[in-house]
Amino acid sequence: MKNVKRVWTTNVTNHGEGATLTGNYPGDEYIDYISIDGYNWGKSQSWSSWKSFAQVFDDAYKALANINKPLFIAEISSSEKGGSKAEWIADMFELFRTDYSRVFAVMWFSQSKDYEGD
Repeated sequence: MKNVKRVWTTNVTNHGEGATLTGNYPGDEYIDYISIDGYNWGKSQSWSSWKSFAQVFDDAYKALANINKPLFIAEISSSEKGGSKAEWIADMFELFRTDYSRVFAVMWFSQSKDYEGD
């Protein structure tokens, strides 16, 4: 298809027996862009803790950075609970200039959900 671009996205938390971050990648011939979804849940949930941007995204970014396709973050957000959301965002932008230079775009998930600490 000439007028359609296909995006393949993985979540930073890929679960399941034998699951990998790139295990279901269909192949370069089928995909135009690759992307990652990830969240800093902070202390908003009983199972979560505050994580830096790098702690959330390092593994997924390193796995996908070897795929020769344009890379972006399709969905990202941070809780307010457990740390400074403003500092988390500032750190994120600094890391885009240094360690995450392949990222060409970011889409911030912005929906106020009190139970998630947004």
